[in-house]
Amino acid sequence: MNHYLTCPLALLVLCLPFTAASQLYRWTDEAGKTHYGDRIPPEYARGERAVLNPNGDVVDRRPAEPSPAQLATLQAERDQARRDEIERARRAAHDRSLTATYTTLEQLDAAYRDRLDLLDARLSLARQALNKADVQLARTRQGEAGEGDIEVLEASRAQQAEVVDRLAQRRDDLAARHQTDRQRYRTLTEAR
Repeated sequence: MNHYLTCPLALLVLCLPFTAASQLYRWTDEAGKTHYGDRIPPEYARGERAVLNPNGDVVDRRPAEPSPAQLATLQAERDQARRDEIERARRAAHDRSLTATYTTLEQLDAAYRDRLDLLDARLSLARQALNKADVQLARTRQGEAGEGDIEVLEASRAQQAEVVDRLAQRRDDLAARHQTDRQRYRTLTEAR
């Protein structure tokens, strides 16, 4: 027998079990060209790939890993779904509260007027206090008051102005909420 042929044949026979046991991969590069190999280059490791058996049959598919932008989009969608679910639960609780608290639309309106009257009274007192602070600040500026006194009065006046603004905003919010609650109450009670 020819020794030149025996050596390569022996090496081939010895290597066959290792080749048969190893996995082959198929991947596509950015140009769309398909590649095969026993290892996927690192730059393509995150892309879609297929694992092949020694016969070339696909035994496993691994989808491409999402990019950071895709991950951010998925997270934003999950966050939005969570916020939507919280809003649905809040709305359902509010609906139950409306129908359990008020038996008629007139009761709802009466409760609104009571809350509005209380808020208007607080707003009136806050405006009076603001006017008083304005007068006191004007008198202090005309007199021989020190800078420290004026600064204290200006800070006090600014705080009072914030209180007036907050109460006025709460009044506006209450009026808007009342209109929304009236419409929702009608919808809920008409459905019965």
